[in-house]
Parts: sequence; C-alpha cells; structure tokens
Amino acid sequence: MWAAIKLPWSRRFLIWLDDKMGYGTRGEANRWWLDLETKKKDGRSFHSDNANARDLSLDRDTSMGNDKIATYPVEELPRADQKEPVPVDRKQGLKDTKAAEEALRKALKERQDAERAKARV
Repeated sequence: MWAAIKLPWSRRFLIWLDDKMGYGTRGEANRWWLDLETKKKDGRSFHSDNANARDLSLDRDTSMGNDKIATYPVEELPRADQKEPVPVDRKQGLKDTKAAEEALRKALKERQDAERAKARV
C-alpha cells in the first residue's frame, strides 16, 4: 500500500504482483449478510455454499473502449406523472453519448488553450 501511494509509477506492477501472489482470491471467512440463507423451519441463518462463488477473472480482456453506453438527456426522459411505459431509442442514446463526449473534449481543449494563453502572458 505504501508503494502504491508513494510510488505511483509502480501501481501496474503492484497490481500484477498482487494477482500473481494470489491475493486477489475470495476470502471464504468474509461473507456479506446477503450471502446468508434462512431455513424455513426454524428461521436460522447459515452460509450458502454457492452464493457469490466466483473468483476474479485474471485472464479477462480489460481493455477500455469496448463498452457502448447510451445516455438519455433529461429532455428525452418521460414526464414524472406519466404512467405508461415509454420505448427507449438506444441508437439515439448512443448518438447522444457521442455528442456529449465530443462536447466535453471540445470544452476541455478550450480550457487548456485558455490556461496556456494565460500562462504565456
């Protein structure tokens, strides 16, 4: 922990080392209360054998940029008093996400340019 805080450049190596040494596995003694099951007869709780029985997937591809997240602006959401279901246009949501990302990049670039110009003066 000290090295990760004081030496930020070593974080990737420390994560890899932590996984290789097996510290990324589940602790059987540490369970959440959601993992408990209750017997119907007497109401007693006990640990379930199959609740959340999954270790980390260390060989999984974690490269970013594969997720397609759709966003829906407030203007597109149904009214609060509307009772019937409203169909969702995912393609439009993906377009809105792309437009929002481009607007954010543009705003960040403008801010950086303004800060650079201010630093030169």
